[in-house]
Formats: sequence, C-alpha cells, structure tokens
Amino acid sequence: MGHMKVEDLPRTASLLCWSSTRLDFRVQGQVESTRERRTSDPVVVGRPEPLSPEDCARLEQSLGEGQVLSGYRIPVTLLPVSQDGSTPFSLGRFRQEMILSSPDEGIEPLQVSVTGTVEGAVRVETEEGVLRFGSFNRSQGKRQSLTLGADGPGLELDVDRERTPDYLTVHLDKPRVALGHQTWRLLVQVLPNRVSGSFPRQDDPAYRDCAVYLKTREKTPRSIRIPVVGTANDG
Repeated sequence: MGHMKVEDLPRTASLLCWSSTRLDFRVQGQVESTRERRTSDPVVVGRPEPLSPEDCARLEQSLGEGQVLSGYRIPVTLLPVSQDGSTPFSLGRFRQEMILSSPDEGIEPLQVSVTGTVEGAVRVETEEGVLRFGSFNRSQGKRQSLTLGADGPGLELDVDRERTPDYLTVHLDKPRVALGHQTWRLLVQVLPNRVSGSFPRQDDPAYRDCAVYLKTREKTPRSIRIPVVGTANDG
C-alpha cells in the first residue's frame, strides 16, 4: 500500500483475485489476527466486488500471459483506530496477512500479505526502517542497533515484549533530548541457537512476523513496528 503518514488514514486499496479456469466462483477475505474481536483490528476487509468483463480483459492484458475468466476486487481499509477504539494503527513498516477463501469445491485458501509504511510521531532513523542482521552463525547469535527519533519532548516508549518474538532480546536506552528533539538507541540481539535459516518466512508461524514492537506510554498506546531480517547459518 506504499508509504503514508498516519494523518492519511483511513486509506483503502484493493486486492485482485481471479481465475483462469472458472467462469464464476465465490470468494471472501479475512484478516489473519490474534485479536478476539474483529472490531479490535484496525484493518478491515470489505465485500468483494466482481470484476466486469472489461476489467477481466484489462487485467489479462496487464498480466501478459494466461487468461482471466472471472475475478474480484477486494477492498482493504487501514483505519487510524480500530472500530471499537481500542487499537491505533501501528507506526513503521507493517505486514498484514490476509486469507482468501471460497466455499466452492476445489478452491484452496490462499494467504496474501498487505505491506507498506505508516509514518508518525516516532520514526526509525535508517533509510528503510528495517533492522538487518545479514548472515551470521546461529550458534553465536548477533547484535545490531539503530536509532529512533521523535520531534517534541515528553514522548515515552516501552518495549512491547508480548508481541516481540522470544528469540530476540531488546534493550531501549533512555531518550536523549536536544533542542526539543528526542532520540533513543535500540539494541537488539538474536539469541544463540534460537533461530535457523532465513527470517522472516512464511513456512513457519514463528518466523512470519519477525519484528521488534515498541509502544508509546499513553492512555491508548500506539505500536511501533521495526522489521527484523537476516539468515542464521549452521557454520
């Protein structure tokens, strides 16, 4: 969904889903979430809209191969705050998993990812907003650090240990304040012998959301998500 500011929310984009073998099929989209109530999630999936014959023809032309016999446009909306008011949208790089499914026989569920960046009061002061570990020996683990910044004094941050994977240890230094600008040093370690192979990756639930989560110390805390990327090798 690209790069946006938190003030730009709500924002809606569409997932395209099509078939090259069926003249008609049914589909529904759902957010993959651990929250008990759907109204607590700031990502909302709308009703699928069938593609017209003209839409199918344009999509087929843009793909450059195969045919598009039928399809849907599925709206996905990012809300500034969930419908029940409990969950503000996370700042930083986000990755939201979606499940597309159909009650029709012979159609298996499909997992897709919606990604982008939401910029807010707290920013990761690296070009990509990602903590990259590169390749390292899994038996030794590895440490990396980065700097967070915020304009204006008084903002307080904590590590959200419930959402951060247990194979990462995270230390957040006290903020430094200069000319009304705050900075924090974040030190992250991948623990020895706790990770194997590339991360993140989709084939293992433990590695799907490899990220450090922070939260603002407010009445309604806002999350800051910092993706973690690397490869833990055996030697």
